Amino acid sequence: MKELRDELLRFQRRAKELAALLAGYGRMEGDPSSNSFVMETLLLKMEKLRAGLELGPLCSKLNGWMDDQKLRLKRGKEEFKSDFGRRLEGELEAKGLKLRGQYPNLYAGLYSLKVNFLQGEIALSWGPEPVKKVRLNPQEVVDSLLRFEEGLKGSPFDPSSYLSLLREAYRRALKGGGGDRAPIVAVLGEVAFLRQGEKFRVDPTKSNYTGYGRTQFGYDLYQLKKLKGEELSLWVATFEATKRKDRVIFVPDDEERGTRYAYLSIGG
Repeated sequence: MKELRDELLRFQRRAKELAALLAGYGRMEGDPSSNSFVMETLLLKMEKLRAGLELGPLCSKLNGWMDDQKLRLKRGKEEFKSDFGRRLEGELEAKGLKLRGQYPNLYAGLYSLKVNFLQGEIALSWGPEPVKKVRLNPQEVVDSLLRFEEGLKGSPFDPSSYLSLLREAYRRALKGGGGDRAPIVAVLGEVAFLRQGEKFRVDPTKSNYTGYGRTQFGYDLYQLKKLKGEELSLWVATFEATKRKDRVIFVPDDEERGTRYAYLSIGG
């Protein structure tokens, strides 16, 4: 008696869960193209539940329905990928960026866009440096890139003043070490400190600290290379070093490619 009751209770729980998944699936059928990837996940869950249920004639009907849905979702996923790619390419071109690559790895200028259709998101990076994750919405992707660009390029850049600052940071980073190559990440730390204002020097608290990160440092070195490249030397990181963020900084070579460097030196 107990064994029969327990089996019926298991059947009831699985049937209830299957019904809930069917209801969720039904709510997404109004836009199968946009929802295809999530609907496919629900369908896989339903398949697993169905395997544990003895449904008799109903099982045959459910199997037929699932087979039809698999074909429908396959078409929907391809349509969504194609439509998303066209819209993203158009939005980027309107802002002067050319889309390259193929799913899941796309590129635009110095940016990489790793597409995850199942999670419904894109991971944006500047070179190897993560920027943020956004939804699979072309306009949201472009807006996020433009905001990042504005932060990176929005401040005036005086190459002479920056070179003086960098030279002082370089000298500080060299102290206690031999040779004329300073670890580039150590130089970043010194530049960040030297950029702080009087408020931070008087009261070095978090609220008085002005941030200066890896991407801004990399882009400023790129600007300096273009304008005063004869005074700046950058040393390419070894393959092993590129695996360590605490040893390398990504610096653009141009508006589409870049290199990870491990050391820096300044003449004069």
